[in-house]
Amino acid sequence: MKKQDWFPVNQPLVLYCDSRPAISLAKDLKYSEKTKHIAMKLQSIWESVGDGNLILNHVRTELQRIDFLTKSLNKVKHLQCCNNVGLRRV
Repeated sequence: MKKQDWFPVNQPLVLYCDSRPAISLAKDLKYSEKTKHIAMKLQSIWESVGDGNLILNHVRTELQRIDFLTKSLNKVKHLQCCNNVGLRRV
C-alpha cells in the first residue's frame, strides 16, 4: 500500500487473519523452495507491514467475521457471519 496523493493514509490498516503461518510469512518474508512461488505477491504486503502501514492480527477461526466470503459454510455459520458484518434480509 503505497501512500497516494488521492488517498491519504493517516493510520495503518488492520487486517485480521485466522492463519498464523500466513501472518508469520507476511511479517518475515523468507525465501525458500516452499515460498518462492508467492514471494512476489507477498513483497508488497511485507513492505507495508515493515513500513507500519499494515498491521496483521490473529483472530480465532470461530470469530472470523468474513469467513462466508472465502469458505463454504453451513447455513447457521453463514447467517451468523452475515449478521456480524451487518447484512440483513430485505
